[in-house]
Amino acid sequence: MGQDQGHKGATIAAAAPAANAPAPVAARLLGEGPVPVWSMPSSELLRRALTRAKVPVAGAGESAALLLRADHVYDAALVGQMARSPGTLLLRPEDRRPVAAHLPAGAGATQAEAVAQALL
Repeated sequence: MGQDQGHKGATIAAAAPAANAPAPVAARLLGEGPVPVWSMPSSELLRRALTRAKVPVAGAGESAALLLRADHVYDAALVGQMARSPGTLLLRPEDRRPVAAHLPAGAGATQAEAVAQALL
């Protein structure tokens, strides 16, 4: 396991060092936040952060390696860092519950769905 890196209280646990040129990644948003952030759904705020990081949101039935709970508010820089870091898991600082994961290369659809269910 790689060293944990803190970001404003959150923890990113790296399973392995990221490659210099990681493969393009798509994101999947999980759920929706019950309270709007800056008058918009939390998923829209997250979509904007993903757009700035040049990460497409996967459509229905498409595979995605970056899984993010939409009821969690992320710093845009953190979203970009997660997109560039395969094999990472983002934990909430208050209870260390996982809120986002970037699956390692080679993860299949079954593994991605299992991780998505664990994040919810």
